[in-house]
Order: sequence, then structure tokens, then C-alpha cells
Amino acid sequence: MTSINAIRFNEYSGAMICDEQRHWNEDRLKIFAAEKIKIVVPDVIRKKFKISAAYGNTGTSTIGDEIRLNIKRKIYQLYLKMSDHNNQFDKFLSLNDIAKLTFEIILNIKNKHINNELKHLFNITLEDFISNKFDLNSNPLAQDIDKIINPHQFSNNIGPIYGNAGILAGCSLDEGFQIFKYSLRELKWEIVYDDFLSLGSGSDLTNIIYSNFYKFITPGKIANLYEPTDILINALLAVYKASQFNRGVGGYFNIIIFQRKDNKILVQDFNDHRSYFAVEIVKCLDSNLINYKLAKFIIENLFFIGTDFQQLYEHFWSSVDNPHHIHKFLRGYNLLNIST
Repeated sequence: MTSINAIRFNEYSGAMICDEQRHWNEDRLKIFAAEKIKIVVPDVIRKKFKISAAYGNTGTSTIGDEIRLNIKRKIYQLYLKMSDHNNQFDKFLSLNDIAKLTFEIILNIKNKHINNELKHLFNITLEDFISNKFDLNSNPLAQDIDKIINPHQFSNNIGPIYGNAGILAGCSLDEGFQIFKYSLRELKWEIVYDDFLSLGSGSDLTNIIYSNFYKFITPGKIANLYEPTDILINALLAVYKASQFNRGVGGYFNIIIFQRKDNKILVQDFNDHRSYFAVEIVKCLDSNLINYKLAKFIIENLFFIGTDFQQLYEHFWSSVDNPHHIHKFLRGYNLLNIST
């Protein structure tokens, strides 16, 4: 599991955030290599049609990889097909079209894996079951088959398929910033009108922090009260808290920022030292080792202004009161055991 998050800054901008931790065997050994959110609209389409989107999956990392790959591949195939007929076409897929396409791909992938399981265990297909070619009532294995087909009764061996949920978020000139929610267990998708959405094992903590931040805000009115930097700091704090108290969340954060600038849709993917530095900033802020003014300056320049990383890094260390204290804290020492 993981923490997948989408947040709205204003009508035309927002972000997605996730961690990178995954478990890879029955002993729940951890690896920090999962890319749980990926941009699914190729750059050539983003630039030409002023639209972009990313998909994040929580559950089985390989299923998520398969979904993301198929979304991006299908969008590009449709683009090539339309280009063959008319290279000058002005309209392509809308965000709502991409959301519908995503759900179709999710259903196809689910059905493919269910078919493989049915074929392997019982030598039947989902089509056989639906078309009544298989006599479910008289078969002693009917209950076992139902545990594979029924998303609310599934057994452990089929859990990696149904135990998935996803978020598609993106921005276009026509539709602004939109968030969509998917569930393989419920087999449904829906548009999200709130200004945030969090899924995964870390959502028990992130939703508390988001709800406290958004509790006095009418959905869609977030920009009237907060700047994008303030919203991003709160989201980073929420995911950081989840990583501290939930064993399913950890590793580097992946942060994707969507913005409309000069009649263009810009997308930036931060999944390196910059995202790690941002987490260290909110970690210090949460422990009252730095003030909010400094934290906001660093986050704003890092993600929205594009100031050189080394310059910001040096500015941070020259601005704190006790660099030695903070350095030891960030390396894992307990605050109570750090001598000043």
C-alpha cells in the first residue's frame, strides 16, 4: 500500500504526491523503488492540446504499472490514429475523456487477470461464467469460483487485483484542474469536487490533516484563502506524518505540479533530491526547529519559482539558528538526546 494524494491549488493548478515504498514478499520486506504516480499524457500532446494528466495507484505496484503504461500507450495510439487522418486537427481528448478511457483500461486489466486465474484454476473464462456456459449451481467448486469473481468476497490469491484504487488528476485550458477517483473493488470511477483526495494505507493520517486544513473552506474556493505554497506545505506535512506512523508509507516522495502559465499547461515532476529536501523542511517545521516564513520561502522557490537547488540549500543552513542541532535531527537523532 501507499499514500496517493491529489490537491487543488486553484482553478488551473494542483499537485499529486506519493511515497515510493512497496513490499515485495510475504515477509513484507521494503524496497524504495516504486513509481506510483506517472504522467500519462505524452509531451507532444500536452504541448499541442494544452492538456496533461497523471495516474497514481495504491495497492499492487505491478498492477499500477500496467494501468499507467496502458493509459499512456492508448492515448498516444489515439493521437497517432487521428494524425494519420488529419494532421491539422484542433481537438483531442478532454480530461473527462481520459478519465473514461482510464476506467475502461482498468476494467480490461481486471478482467484479464481474473480470466487468467479462472483459466488456471478451473479451466473456464469470465465469458463462460457470464454466458451460463458453466453450470455454477451444480458445481462443487462454485463457492471457490465466486471468491474470484465477486469483488466483495475475494480470496487472498486474488486480492492483489481487487485491492487497488487510483487517482487520475490533470489540467487543461478548457476544464482546469480536475481529480478523478477509481476503485477496482467497487468497480467504479467518479469525479472529485473536493479540493483534495487521499487514498492508500497512509490515508488514515493524511485525511485527518487535510480535513483540519480544509474544514472551513467551501469546495472549489481554496484559492480565496491560501496560496499554492501554503497548500503544498500542508500536503507535504500530511504525507510526512503518514510515513512516520504507518509502516506502508516511506522512501522519497514523488511530487508532480500542474500549472497554467501563459496559455500553456506546465507539468513538473520532482522525485529526487529536491523532493527529499522539501520533506526535510516540513520535518523541521513540524518539530518547531524552523519558522513558517523560512519553510514557505524554501518551498515556494523550490517548486514554483525554480530557484537553483544549491542556492536554496545554502540559504537554509545559513538561516537556521543551530545548524548542528538540525543536522543531527535530520540524520535521525532523537530531539531529546541532542545536546545543543
